[in-house]
Amino acid sequence: MADKIQGPPEINKYKTNCGVAIDTKKGRVGVGIIIRNSVGEVIACCSRRIDAFVNKNIANLNAIHRGILFGIECGLTPGRIESDNHNVVSWIDQGKYRDSDFGTILADIDAMREVENCFSIEVIHDQANKAALRLAKEVLGVEIDNYWMEEFPYYIPCIVEEDMPG
Repeated sequence: MADKIQGPPEINKYKTNCGVAIDTKKGRVGVGIIIRNSVGEVIACCSRRIDAFVNKNIANLNAIHRGILFGIECGLTPGRIESDNHNVVSWIDQGKYRDSDFGTILADIDAMREVENCFSIEVIHDQANKAALRLAKEVLGVEIDNYWMEEFPYYIPCIVEEDMPG
């Protein structure tokens, strides 16, 4: 599976980037989520910390799941979900591991795809996911989850602008 080149979603749809950072010593996972519109503007973002010892694939699966839920909670119709984890995207797209311990998360993602008009889930290069990864890293050191709409951490628009094609 080749990395996709990042680009805007369809008009009136939104693109969600999901990133994770893992602190294996403290048993923490940071999840960063950025939602952008069809012209690349940041509409909403969040950072959440999960206190759990999990591997990178399970952390990324949780990030995608939480990214979808965050978009729905914000009232933003998902058009595309992007992650830099090839394994998890193939689990979702190819229907793998539905009978595993984390199969319920995969099944929930499938159900949300049906309800939300089959948004796509795509692999992107980790360099195209810098803003989500930055949020994920920062939340590892704090006690609270953060949610933003309309106003964001000062560095987010700068990172997103660097990532925009052309």
